[in-house]
Amino acid sequence: MTSRRNPLMVHSACRAIGVAGLPATLLLFGLAAWPPAGPAEGRAENPGTLSAEDRRQVGMGWGITGWGLVEVGDYRRAAEAFAAASLLLPDEAGALVGLGLSRLRLFQDEPAREALERALRVDPQVGRAHALLGAVYERRGEARTALRHYEVAFDQDPNDVAVQERLPAVRRAARYDARLDRLFSAHFVIKYPGPRYRAVASAVGDRLEDVYRSVGRTLSYYPAERVTVILYSKREFRSVTASPGWAGALFDGVLHLSTDEAGRASSLGRAALRHEYAHAAVHRLSRGRAPAWLSEGLALHCEGGEASRGMRRPSGEGAKEPLRLLHGNFLERAPDAARVAYAESYGATAELIRRYGMGRVKDLLAALAGEPDFSRAFEMTFGERYSDFDRRWLSSHGTDGQSGERGG
Repeated sequence: MTSRRNPLMVHSACRAIGVAGLPATLLLFGLAAWPPAGPAEGRAENPGTLSAEDRRQVGMGWGITGWGLVEVGDYRRAAEAFAAASLLLPDEAGALVGLGLSRLRLFQDEPAREALERALRVDPQVGRAHALLGAVYERRGEARTALRHYEVAFDQDPNDVAVQERLPAVRRAARYDARLDRLFSAHFVIKYPGPRYRAVASAVGDRLEDVYRSVGRTLSYYPAERVTVILYSKREFRSVTASPGWAGALFDGVLHLSTDEAGRASSLGRAALRHEYAHAAVHRLSRGRAPAWLSEGLALHCEGGEASRGMRRPSGEGAKEPLRLLHGNFLERAPDAARVAYAESYGATAELIRRYGMGRVKDLLAALAGEPDFSRAFEMTFGERYSDFDRRWLSSHGTDGQSGERGG
């Protein structure tokens, strides 16, 4: 059917909504490389000047383009394409789901929520909307609302593996969330288990504001949106987060902190807060695409002081591990293997900072926000292949937990 469309007619329709620069044949096949922002920003001519058929064809073209851009991880341009599609086809729930997905991947949680809620008003049964809303609310730390959406998504599609995998953890979190009080600071929402922990939560909030400034100076980054923090007793931290015994904190879009760890006023307690908040900053800068070794290395760098200098050199040939094998999180590793992974992550990151400076490392995080392939983003930023850096790092440093300039 697409091949029978008249390219001149479609080009005329494109001109009417302000996208005449897009070759009509690319639009027809959903291969547009740069959906301009005009239609989404309201700067286009009135789409009402188009015939219903023209609106449908051009809108479908933008939708196809949007899903193609999602496939390659270009969520910014995908959002623009879906916004153009939804302007032309306001009753097309699928375009709104695509817009919500793209906004979610761009860490624009409120626009994502709005698009997905609109999709459900258009079509309460539209696929993926509830699962994506579950992810939005889970990242906000609103476990009970997230659970409601995940359960609807599971009823709609019991074979959705991603939803199946999230449900047990979200159910545990929702049971715990029902007991939590909330405290708000300038940059954090702190959820804590009742009046008994109010003083601890207040102290953690004050320390986190200090951390926001100190890590912000290190990374030259001060996010405007609040970060959600959930405090647990030591026992509840293990049972709710299902984390290993050696972990006292974790970040998964929300900061999860044991009160034993976060409540300490010592230098180690402050270092733990700097470490976990640094994960949140790196996550937002890279749109969640930084590999574990870089995220952990930067978090350890942001700790500073004794915590960073305490990274000891792993010994033995068996400890050597290429960085490409350290992209997944370390929580499933045994304690000794985790220590090796953290030490290598710290050393490799310190070497990057020594060689290129923190500004260029931050540029890598920004590149990852638009380029999902880490090797390509690395080469674009530093002008050397990731595989070459990895090989040189292993041969010149082994699995040193430190670069030569930082000492042992």
